[in-house]
Amino acid sequence: MQGKVSFQEDAMPVVYAGVDVSKEWLDVHLHPLGESRRFSNDKTGIDQLKRLLARHRPKSIVMEATGKFHRPPITRFGSMALPSPWSIRCARACLPAPAAISPRPIG
Repeated sequence: MQGKVSFQEDAMPVVYAGVDVSKEWLDVHLHPLGESRRFSNDKTGIDQLKRLLARHRPKSIVMEATGKFHRPPITRFGSMALPSPWSIRCARACLPAPAAISPRPIG
C-alpha cells in the first residue's frame, strides 16, 4: 500500500525519564510525554515513582546525584522487574572526579 502509513494505536513512544533529587523530593519528567510529577523522597514516594516508571517503561533514567539523597531511590529501583535494556545513570557519575581535573598553566 504505497502512500499509506500504517499506524498502531497501541504503539508506545520511546520514553526517557529525568529525576531531579533533593532531600525531600523526587521530581520526575517523562520525555516526550511531557508528564512531570513530584514524589516524596521516602519509601512511599519512591514506590509511587517505581509504579509510574513501570507503567511507562522508560528506555533509560537519568538521575541527578545529590549528596547521598539519590541512594535510596537507586537501591529501591534495583528490585524493579523492567525489560532490558533499562539503565539508570547518575548525572554526577558521568563527570570526571575532582582529582582528575587539573588546570593547565597558561603561557
